[in-house]
Amino acid sequence: MLTNLKLQRNIVLASAGMLLIANVLLALKLYNQEIITRNLPITEAELVISKNYINDAALKIRADQIISLLFSMKKENSSVSMDHLLRQVDNEFYEEFKIKIKKLAEDIELRDYRYVFGDIQGYEYDNYNWTVKISGYLDTYLSDKRIANQPKQYLLSFTNKSGIINLKSFEEVKDEPKN
Repeated sequence: MLTNLKLQRNIVLASAGMLLIANVLLALKLYNQEIITRNLPITEAELVISKNYINDAALKIRADQIISLLFSMKKENSSVSMDHLLRQVDNEFYEEFKIKIKKLAEDIELRDYRYVFGDIQGYEYDNYNWTVKISGYLDTYLSDKRIANQPKQYLLSFTNKSGIINLKSFEEVKDEPKN
């Protein structure tokens, strides 16, 4: 009987010790784990996405997401930014866009410059063709020195497949020649 109680006590102590070690290891793993925080856009406007129409609020959110991803690319994060950006592209236009964005990423890595598109002046929406034209100023930085500040316009076109809005194209709007 006494040996039976000692055996039970030893089993309980061994189990408690193993549980303590497992908890310490789990705590260390969680403590050393990288934490990723994503800020999602919050809007008080109603998002309307139908088969033939996307309202201004929905187009603005998607355009801002794409602009943010594209113009946050720099030498240190170019491959990660490129991957995140390519996830936003419609499959039908993926390969064409991938070639363009890969060329931009390689150029940024090689020459160590970055762009910041800020001070947005306005948005023009075409709700039935799912496009947004954004006007603002493009700052160009070489290392950490700003070397240019130019007014620019970009046209973003989207696809709408069952309410999922993906990027179709992104292009700079060139000034039309004046006659």
